[in-house]
Parts: sequence; C-alpha cells; structure tokens
Amino acid sequence: KFSPKFQHLTCFVPGMLALGSKTLNRPDDLELAKQLTYTCFQMYNQTATGLGPEYVLFRDSSDKGLLPTNHKDDFDIEDLPAADSSEINNGYYLGYDRGYLLRPETAESIMILYRITGDVMYKEWGWQIFQAIEKWTKTPAGFSAYRDVMSTKRDSQLTDSMESFFLAETLKYLYLLFSPADYFSLDEYVFNTEAHPFKIQRGHAQT
Repeated sequence: KFSPKFQHLTCFVPGMLALGSKTLNRPDDLELAKQLTYTCFQMYNQTATGLGPEYVLFRDSSDKGLLPTNHKDDFDIEDLPAADSSEINNGYYLGYDRGYLLRPETAESIMILYRITGDVMYKEWGWQIFQAIEKWTKTPAGFSAYRDVMSTKRDSQLTDSMESFFLAETLKYLYLLFSPADYFSLDEYVFNTEAHPFKIQRGHAQT
C-alpha cells in the first residue's frame, strides 16, 4: 500500500542516491537526490523555528491523505478538507507528531550533496539548520529534543533529552559540511549508519 507520509528518517536517501550516482555513473539519480534534499530542507525551512518535524504529509491528486490527527495507521487514507494557505505554500502539511529529535539524516544528505556537487547552496542550508538548532535546542547542559517545531515558546517545548546520535551523527555531518572536502574524503571513506568512517578498500585481498 501507499502511505503519503514522508519521515525525517527517510532523508538519508538523497545522500545514498548521490553516492550511488557518483560511483555507478547514474546522473539521473543525482537529479533525484537534489530534489529529495530540497524537500528535506523545506521540512526545516517552512516551520516557525526552522527545525524539522518527525514527518510531513502529502495529499494526492484526489484530495485524499492521512488526517493530521492520525497517529496510529499510516495507511488509513481518507478525504481531506481543502488545503489551507500554509499547505498550499509549503506543499505539505504537518501531522500529529511535530517533534524534532535532533535527527541527523537531513544534515547527512546536505553534506554529501555539497561534497559531490560543490554547490555552496548546501552550505547555506546547513548553516541555517545549525543556527536553528543553536537557537531553539541548546541548553546549559547540552541540546534538547523539541516537542513542536511550530511553537516558539521555547522553554515549554524542551524535552530534557538528547539522543546519542546528535553528537555521533548530526553535529559530525554539519562539521564535515564546513570542513575541507579532502577531510575524510568521500572518495576514500564511507560512513556507516552511525556515521563512523571506514576506509574504502580497493581491489581484492591476496590469498
């Protein structure tokens, strides 16, 4: 079945496509990666805080989709009311969970797209996201997840929790975005799911 939910977790896909495009010489995959990265960035760019929610929702051409209050069944498609001005402007609408968990996937793809294309636009996107993280989630003891990315009442939105992947991945990818391209070059290293760099082994081992 089709679900019109686009999760923040999915935002690693454009980076994966871009790496595959470079490795396998598939230019169409790079164009798709650029478009998906744009969508992932807009999940941040269009909120009141500049932070990205756990997911966004889309309606199909017949005005069907998931109701914003639905938080149990990703495939319970229903008729939707007319789109409001926010949805028309953004191209998506927000669902039940508007929290930001300090996730790394968008930063990961932005870093990879910058390394592969050299387009400084990706640095600008990354800097904008970093500034939002600093403004809304930084605390004296660290950084906190945020309950509702559309709320600017900061103190009531901090959850007093910080996932380990924020240090291991989110900040690492943002750091790499602003580092020289030959620092852990994507031609020499591959990053695993938790952003640990592994040296690419060329050729076959001798027996």
